[in-house]
Amino acid sequence: MTNSTSWSIGYGGVLKMAFINLQHDLTHQSITLNWMKGKLSPEQAERFKIPKVIRYEVQMKRHISFETQLYGLNFDQAWPILSPQQRENVITAVKDFCFELSKIKGDKIGSVEGKCILDMCLPVHYELEVSPYDPAGMQASWATTALAPGLSEFCFAHNGLWPHHIILMDYLNGGYSDLRVPTIGLASWSLAGFVPKVWVRTKFAVDQMYNFCPVQMLDVKLSSGIRQEELHKYKWSAFRGLGRAPYNMPEIRSFYWRANPLSAQYMGRDFVEGRGALVSVAAEDAEAFIAQIEEEEEENERRRNRPAG
Repeated sequence: MTNSTSWSIGYGGVLKMAFINLQHDLTHQSITLNWMKGKLSPEQAERFKIPKVIRYEVQMKRHISFETQLYGLNFDQAWPILSPQQRENVITAVKDFCFELSKIKGDKIGSVEGKCILDMCLPVHYELEVSPYDPAGMQASWATTALAPGLSEFCFAHNGLWPHHIILMDYLNGGYSDLRVPTIGLASWSLAGFVPKVWVRTKFAVDQMYNFCPVQMLDVKLSSGIRQEELHKYKWSAFRGLGRAPYNMPEIRSFYWRANPLSAQYMGRDFVEGRGALVSVAAEDAEAFIAQIEEEEEENERRRNRPAG
């Protein structure tokens, strides 16, 4: 049983219906989408397509919204038929999108209305009878753990850039000869909000949903066509790339696992240390990744120990 569903209306629209969540005070994505109007420049709006809300209303404890449809294959579906360079170009578009959204600044964790963000990875500890997604509680939990340094800067993020939420609007029409960085559509804004800036990049490393799916979502008996060793290449490439110029986005992955020892134990040492699920790529890439992480941690340590003034 699910608490939400959606229907395609031809090629132009989507009808979405969801039960109102009484446990958590959430911002419906229609409000976030309307808030996003004008936040991107005309040039950015051409590169990054966002659904438009046609109508939104509440009926019998249900959210009902009509949105424009982002028509095309999602990244999960398209990966097997893209060339290696085209795959990297899509990931470049995702990195560019993260970077542009990070320029929208905030001052604390929360949705565009200051409400909960239903991100299951963001909370680091829980209290009885308190929503784990309460923004003040999440921020306080970060402040009392090794994640406290990550609260120095906040920005806006989509926060759910899973492969099936990334839509390739027209990239497949040109075949292998099309080597431009493509226009992408970004679906599902229910997790969007203001987060610590370090979280934008860190989330690629710690959220399992950023992996590709090995089976087709509409028929789990059928393979997605993505090889086992490629299931993690998207999140791996995006995570590493966001740490390089021109993005130079910070991350707090090692501190996150220290603050979440039970989660780290569940994920397993290979995943946490970047030697397993996160980095199922060639050995030389894995070594380069570990070297980069160690170098970044050494640089962060030097900055923390640098005398003030």
